[in-house]
Amino acid sequence: RETTAESFALQSDLVPGRAGGRGRKRALRCEREVFVRSMSRFLKALKLSRKTEKKAEKEEDTSVKEKEERNTDEELLATTDEEAGEEAAGTSAASSGDAPEQEVRRDGEAHEESVKREKEVGIRFTPQDGLNAEHPNAFLSPWFQVDVVMEGNFWPTVEHWIQSKRGSGSEWRESVRTAESPQAAMALGEAAAAGDNANDAFEEEIAGALKEMLKALFAQKAPLGEKLIATSGLLQYDTSDKFWGTGGADVEESEEGKNTYGKVLAEAREEMRMKRLKSAMASGTPLSM
Repeated sequence: RETTAESFALQSDLVPGRAGGRGRKRALRCEREVFVRSMSRFLKALKLSRKTEKKAEKEEDTSVKEKEERNTDEELLATTDEEAGEEAAGTSAASSGDAPEQEVRRDGEAHEESVKREKEVGIRFTPQDGLNAEHPNAFLSPWFQVDVVMEGNFWPTVEHWIQSKRGSGSEWRESVRTAESPQAAMALGEAAAAGDNANDAFEEEIAGALKEMLKALFAQKAPLGEKLIATSGLLQYDTSDKFWGTGGADVEESEEGKNTYGKVLAEAREEMRMKRLKSAMASGTPLSM
């Protein structure tokens, strides 16, 4: 535009018929307009630059403030942790003098609770549990099919072996051993006990012999032995027979049976546990009961 204004001024002076003064006025007006527009652009650019600077300053102030707040929070957290540590150390130091006495008292209470639980909590199982291999207590029943080796022969169940002790004679014992079921073996044993073939010392001798038989069984069938060791509490054989069992699940306390089978089974369990413990101690192997 400046070039245009100058050209216009020159033309006004050179072109005939034009007044030189009027041409110069127009040129000056054009120059003024150009100046005003240039200044306007400059002022806008300056204003934008100042806004940008203020925004940057504001962001910097915010960043500094956030950093200061984080530092303050970290200092407070560190102070709290230090105080908590000192308090815990003080509590530990204060109670250390009573630790042995408290430990002894806790051990005594734990033992009493264990004994109480052993008396109250136990496992009740029946002869029929052994007929269902899927039953959790099947392996405890003398009717459970195990094929245990005892006295040089395979015995299908513990019941077969027990009943063979109620009479005498090798042929008769073989007939009991090969009976088709534990119920059939029991019938042969009861018949012998009621006849001339009875073993009069049966009840006196059977408990000790049965314990050895059960220990042999669970040694031969290691997985079953592990299951037995894992049990706790009383082992109550719920059968109406008052010598072998409890007399039944619903029997009155005054009419309870001797639970001979359950007690012998529990004794075998404890002896197996002790043997396992001694073996672990001798070898230095950690033992989890």
